Amino acid sequence: MATYEDMDYQKYMGKAETDKALFTLKGILQGIAMDLIINESEIEELQNWISIHETYKHQSPFDELIPLISEAISDMVLEQDEIEDIIWVCDQFKDGKYYELTTLSLQLLQGIFHGLLADGVLSDVEIIKLQEWLESNADVLSGTYPFDEIYSLVTSVLKDGIITEDERNMLIAFMGDFIDCSESYNISQNEINVLKER
Repeated sequence: MATYEDMDYQKYMGKAETDKALFTLKGILQGIAMDLIINESEIEELQNWISIHETYKHQSPFDELIPLISEAISDMVLEQDEIEDIIWVCDQFKDGKYYELTTLSLQLLQGIFHGLLADGVLSDVEIIKLQEWLESNADVLSGTYPFDEIYSLVTSVLKDGIITEDERNMLIAFMGDFIDCSESYNISQNEINVLKER
């Protein structure tokens, strides 16, 4: 006999959860694209996103997004135009009725953190691009946590024009606190904890 959890009507994601999934995906894509180099580890994170949401593959918008992402990464290469196509689909379905703009923007920021750390490397270019994103979204996110904290950290790190390994690790440790490592293929909570203890 089928259990309650196995029944088809349980394989449905509510609108609020769908919005969160879309903004997180959009953030991951923006994060992995910040250095304009998409590597295998970052593609694995997208494969993992597909696996997590496979249960909803017959539900909109996952019925469009999952095949689109699968096709885009089938050659283990993700081009900028493919990223833009996926983000465009995300934008067509996001509702925003269930979350305020600030909350959605924070979900996007957490997705960006996830994308930036997807390959275990936080490059100088990525830190600079993150600062640009933070500056362009300050009007919406200023006064919120963790926006103010990451903005202050990034500004401080870039102030002297030199990014030390300690500073890089501090940023990784901070961002790691806002990533659900259980939904990541490559990001390890243990590794984040080690950096936090340094």
